[in-house]
Order: sequence, then structure tokens, then C-alpha cells
Amino acid sequence: MECLVTLEQRLAKLNNGNYYTNTLFNSSYWREYLTVFEKIYILARVDENSLVDGGWELVNTGNISVIELPNISSILGLILNYLRARRVIEKSLVETKAVILKVPGIISTLVWMQLKKGEIYGVEVVGNAKEVFSKGVTEMRFRCLYKHIFHRIQLRQCRDSAASTYVTRSALQKIYPTKGFEIQNNDIRLEERDYIERSMLSEKLAITLARIAKEDEIYISNIGTMDQLYKGQDILIEAVKILDSEKIKVSLILVGEGRYRSYLETLSEKVGIRKKVRFTGFISDREEIIEILDASDIYVHPSRTEGLPRAVLEAMARGLPVIATDRGGMKEILPKDSVIYKLNKHILEEKIESFIRSPELLRENALANYEYSKEFEYNKMIGKRSQFLSFLKRQLEIEAGRRN
Repeated sequence: MECLVTLEQRLAKLNNGNYYTNTLFNSSYWREYLTVFEKIYILARVDENSLVDGGWELVNTGNISVIELPNISSILGLILNYLRARRVIEKSLVETKAVILKVPGIISTLVWMQLKKGEIYGVEVVGNAKEVFSKGVTEMRFRCLYKHIFHRIQLRQCRDSAASTYVTRSALQKIYPTKGFEIQNNDIRLEERDYIERSMLSEKLAITLARIAKEDEIYISNIGTMDQLYKGQDILIEAVKILDSEKIKVSLILVGEGRYRSYLETLSEKVGIRKKVRFTGFISDREEIIEILDASDIYVHPSRTEGLPRAVLEAMARGLPVIATDRGGMKEILPKDSVIYKLNKHILEEKIESFIRSPELLRENALANYEYSKEFEYNKMIGKRSQFLSFLKRQLEIEAGRRN
């Protein structure tokens, strides 16, 4: 049986006809789907003739193919290319038997609209439509209207699905319940190399606590895309500015790339802390990411919208205290005193300062994070998606048997 999966992230297409990504959705990612289905078709938008570097990995290989959609990223693009996109989707649905929607998203919504009433499909719930269209996440006009519309659509997509996976333990399940089969699953598979050794963790915490005692520089890190501002790097820069004005020595490391990088660099210059902020750009090398986390004292993730971010769990696995917003599943995995429930620069600054002023709080959170991150070890997570895929395939086979 063949399966069609929607993907909101853009892929890059080279002149050789191959597709590449700098996200986790490379060919290795899709092999989990191939344990149940014979062939996978990925429905996605594509940037043609893109320049890719060592951080980009091949997507299409063997039984993994890409179906290209025209540009529907903006309202104008959707208006101009809607009919073309519809034809591509209709043809894709005729040629495949299983459909999986990664929601929320514009592509998943267009596919869902083309499904026949009562047709069997699965959903992978990776976020909250209300947050996706919240202030600071998108610049689209009529944002509040879209938030309401897409929230209602996601409610129906999940309710009517035969099988659903959720990246959270309960947060997204409460907002977007399903009548069908459900299981918690996410794309995070932490391997042995992702974890700091316990003896090294003790040494690392001792170094951080010594820095605090001596009032030396404290290093804060953040990892996330800069294609939009939903990771909250702008708020983090402004919070660091307040800390600096209060004579608290901090430096900020921002890992990531995207069209808002220049804006963030300008912002750090404007508030007077450019020398305290290091922009690394996109980093694909796992060892380099680990080095940055190990050189950090606190990890801060002030997202405006979120599912369950890998970067937070990677920081936890390296024994870092983490400060994050309550979006998505973050409040499920972090100690309560690590979470902020309203995102603004003053609240974020106060939370960071509370960790610096209270070494015991910092230490307790670091150790708790390290222990909890073990719930996401590879051997514990592998197999959950297969349960979801197998159930969906079985429902489709039962339905096909009924019709025959």
C-alpha cells in the first residue's frame, strides 16, 4: 500500500532533480513509514535550483518520492495557484490509498478539503492552529480571522481521523481530541551520544555554580529557525538587554538561520548588546551543537508557538536548566518554576535572573531535566509511529474488504 504525507516545510530541488532538506525530514526520517507502507509520497512546496551546503540532506531515495506543489505560501500565491494546487492534490489522492496529514498547515488543509466524506485518513498533530496565527508569529493580514478558521478546521480534522498521533502527552489532545485511535509520538529520538555522562554533568554544574558565585559571565543559548519570529529570539535579546543594564554579566548564543536573522542582528545593535550576542547561523553537525550546549549555563526557549521542540530536549539531555514558555508540550516536560505563562521581556528577564540568583534552583532544574530527558531515548520512542501507521493501514484494508 502506498501512502501520501503532507509536509509544510519547504524542500530544495537541485538541477539533478533530487530534493534536499536542512530539517529532520531527510530520507532517514521517512524510513519509519516504509516499515508499514511500500512507498511514500511527500506532498510539499519546493524551491527550485536552490543552493545547498553540507547541512542539507537528500530526501527522495528508493521508495520515497516528492510531489511538488506550486507556491501557496501567501494569500496572493494561494489565489493565483489554487486551481493548479487542487489538480496536483486530486491526482495524488487518486494514486495513493493512505493519507496522513501533518496538522496544522495549509497543505494538510487543502488535502483534507479534497477528501470524500467518511474517507479514512490519519493525522499527526504537531501544533496548535491558534498559536500558529498568534501575534508575533505571523505578519498576515486578517490574522485573527485565520486563527479562528484554522482552529475550527483542525478540530474537525482530528475529530474525524481514523488514527491520530500527538507530540504532547495531553496538552494538544485536550484541545484537538479524536474519536479514533490515538497515541503520543513525536520525531524526537535521543541517542546515547546526545546525553552527557553523569560524572561530566556534576563537573559542568560545578563550573556554572562557580561562575555565579564569582559573578562571572553566564552563557545563555537558544536554538531555532529564524524564518519567522515564533521562536521568540527578539524577546530574548530584549531580556538580555535588561539583564545587562542591571549589571548582570550574560552572553547570548543564537543558533539558527532564516530571513529574520538580519532583523535580529539589527535589534541587538539597536539595544546596545551586539557584542554580547553571537549568531552562529545554521548548524547541522551534532557534535558542534553539543559543544555549544555544553558551553552554556542556561538554555532559554521563549516560543510563541510550539509542539514539542527537539532543541529543548537536547538541552535537557546535556544537563542544562531550561526556561521556556508554556506553549505546546513544554509545560509537560519542564519543572513548573522553569515555565513562563506570559511572554514579554520583563517576565523573561525576571525568570532568567531568578535562576542566576538562586544556584540551588538552577541545580535542581538541571538534574530534573536530565532525568526526564531519558523518557525520549531512542529505544523507548521507536515503534510508536509504527503502531499508528499499522492501525491506519489495517482500517484501510478492512474498508477495502467491505467494499469488495
